[in-house]
Amino acid sequence: YERMHAIWELSMVETDEATQALRRAAKEQHPPVNLTAAANLLERNDISELPLLEDYILRHSSQSPPTAGGPFNLGSYLAYIKDPAAVPILLQLMTSPDAGTRRGAAHALYNIKSPEAVPSMIKGLDDSDQEVRCWSVRVLAVIAGPDKNGKRWEPFLEGFHRDEPLYLDHWKAWASQGNQAKP
Repeated sequence: YERMHAIWELSMVETDEATQALRRAAKEQHPPVNLTAAANLLERNDISELPLLEDYILRHSSQSPPTAGGPFNLGSYLAYIKDPAAVPILLQLMTSPDAGTRRGAAHALYNIKSPEAVPSMIKGLDDSDQEVRCWSVRVLAVIAGPDKNGKRWEPFLEGFHRDEPLYLDHWKAWASQGNQAKP
């Protein structure tokens, strides 16, 4: 409990020293303390311990081991990532059976806007989770840009809920025209 509290306190201090302490905790502590430290590093767009989270998420789930405050969703922390160096891991996490992980990974890929994400986002159009499908549409929209008529096909979640078939049909047609490799 005391170590978890210390990690929580460090997460609110935005100094290089606090970041270094979180990195040490991610390397030296055991679950859930190390996972909490690694997740808090993601909030700083520090992906130095992303492989630790990837390994845990792919072997277990995006739910952290129980803590005094209960488990938390590690996948939600992925949404903070903006570093293009994380793309290979994020693409791997898009294959997770856990919807929370796929949501967080797709959100991060939206932040990064890497053309490498296009094939994975095309697959995401058929994801079982509606929010993953929405993020997949949004990623494709920011990478591809407006269509030939200047229309942006990037909905917010509410618009996607309302007109999901319209967006999915648009991006599936776009993909079928050979746009999978590059936008």
